Amino acid sequence: MTRAQVLALPQPFRWAAQLVWPTGIHRPHAAIVGTRFAHCPDCGHNTTATLHGDLIRCTDGHIIEVAT
Repeated sequence: MTRAQVLALPQPFRWAAQLVWPTGIHRPHAAIVGTRFAHCPDCGHNTTATLHGDLIRCTDGHIIEVAT
């Protein structure tokens, strides 16, 4: 499925489809979120960061960066 097709689905179906075909936008509450390794300046070490739209947070909740 394409991103446009997934986004055109009614909300409950869209949530289910995004688990299989991610659209690159925020997923529903309690779903698996994207992760990546990043350096957190507040913690002072490399950590696994979670991606929340354009916001990236370390495992302790510090905001690492906001993508522009």
